[in-house]
Amino acid sequence: MGDGANNTAKDSSSEHINLKVQGQEGSIVHFKIKKSTPLRKLMNAYCERMGYQPMSVRFIFDGNNVHDTHTPASVSETFAADGILLVGNGRERHN
Repeated sequence: MGDGANNTAKDSSSEHINLKVQGQEGSIVHFKIKKSTPLRKLMNAYCERMGYQPMSVRFIFDGNNVHDTHTPASVSETFAADGILLVGNGRERHN
């Protein structure tokens, strides 16, 4: 029975991924989300934290645009391993 509880804890932690979002200026913001969570949640949190308008920011992984409906699992296995998104065109700030 003790093994089942340990397996559940391991399964729960393997559902999450640590992601880094790197801005054009080089700053890195860390996030932890489920692999099945739409990236919209991360994107909105990043924009709010950095003071960007969400429509003025483009998220890129491996040279490709990442859309808010994507999940870490749907982007690629490499994304799940690296967990780094680059942000482009984030010039517009709001207060």
